[in-house]
Amino acid sequence: MRILGAYVVVCVGLVVFGLVGDVRPFSLTVYAVTLASVAIVMVGFNVLRLRTLRRIVASVRSAAPSAPQGIAEAPSEGVARLIAQLRALGFREAGMIETRLQGTPPLLGWVFTSEPGTTWAEVGLSDSPIAVFLSQAADGRFLETTTAGGELIDHPALFARTIRGDVAAAHAAHLEALAGWETRTGPARVVRTFADYLEAEAAQRELTGGLRIASFIERAVRPGIRSWAIAAIVAAVAAGVLWGLDVARR
Repeated sequence: MRILGAYVVVCVGLVVFGLVGDVRPFSLTVYAVTLASVAIVMVGFNVLRLRTLRRIVASVRSAAPSAPQGIAEAPSEGVARLIAQLRALGFREAGMIETRLQGTPPLLGWVFTSEPGTTWAEVGLSDSPIAVFLSQAADGRFLETTTAGGELIDHPALFARTIRGDVAAAHAAHLEALAGWETRTGPARVVRTFADYLEAEAAQRELTGGLRIASFIERAVRPGIRSWAIAAIVAAVAAGVLWGLDVARR
């Protein structure tokens, strides 16, 4: 909207200057045409970005994790620390997962479960690892609590948030939120085994796969396309008015 506002102000200024100024309107037309060209290029760029992001969303939704084949990669020091903290909270290792997205190396992670089974956890193997606590309410909505990174998502299929602090603090916040959900909707989904996890992950992927990207598309990409398209129209109209003024003064 800021871009659109700036275009409107500049284009109106060009037209006013063409009406009352000493500069030939044709010279100002060049500026208006340039503004319109830039806006058209940006529309094209955002359309291409939209298509790329849609392909990524489709890839995420189709990327089912599986147990890695061969020798599994050892966890980094940061991941090992998180694993130790999860074990101290009563979580036990359910298995290791490997997720393959098109055009990227395999993504590895650990899966942990705990009693009564309504909360499970994932830990990614990376230089800046995070623990993710997950649950699914009886009404199908997923609850996701991370220890770092991420963004707040409040969607009918997912409520995701980041709790700054240690693993224990994030776990406590997750359990508190889940307890409120269970009071309203009934007992949450139970995940105790690796097979249970794969079923829950498939349900989560179907409901929320690529949701962060989809949210970004609706929040930024689509509005950007609309704003740049309107900006192109405004600049084109200004160019037409200035061209008409120039013809009238000849």
